[in-house]
Amino acid sequence: LCGLPSMLTAVLLHAAPSCVPADATPDRLPENFMEAATLVMRVLNNLARLDLPMLQASLGSGSLRVEFLHLANFLLAYCSKLWTPDTPQQQKKEQQQQHKQLQQQEGHGQLQGQKSGQGQKLAARRQQPQAAAAATHAAANAAQRDAQRRQQQDGVEALLNEVLTLLGYFTLGCAANQAVLTWGQQPVVLGLCGVPFDYLALPRLSQVWTGCV
Repeated sequence: LCGLPSMLTAVLLHAAPSCVPADATPDRLPENFMEAATLVMRVLNNLARLDLPMLQASLGSGSLRVEFLHLANFLLAYCSKLWTPDTPQQQKKEQQQQHKQLQQQEGHGQLQGQKSGQGQKLAARRQQPQAAAAATHAAANAAQRDAQRRQQQDGVEALLNEVLTLLGYFTLGCAANQAVLTWGQQPVVLGLCGVPFDYLALPRLSQVWTGCV
């Protein structure tokens, strides 16, 4: 398998020596880890499409079996922690934060106008352009945060798709590999139960996770 699983494991052991799901936090991993992990999983899935018995035998062998289980568990926990569903509650929370920031900026502008000694009239005059500038700045920051969140969400979704697809190929028609998923104190089956419900509820992704199940 060209050492691909071992390469990811080496990165994890360097960034998070214990390599357990509890360490699956983005601040402990390289910035390009998600992209690299997605590409590795995609290559393994392509190998499964070309020669499924070979992939199952390789990942299920004594030299790679435990390593693959740790890697799959870690990636499932990593994706679950980074998943941020675009729900109405999330949008409302972001709007409230933006409104609070705008109010704080407006209050600061009013206080500065009053301290200048020019009186309430001058403060009121200055408040309008300051409020408009504050609103523009807040809207730009909100748009930037939303773009970053969506970019991260797309990356998490792509990685989770590849991981679940690979687990499906790993166990397809292979009782020995199916049993492997129940090994250990934190089996992969338990990690699958931790996949966010919002991900499972997306109709366009139903073919991915149902194939794994």
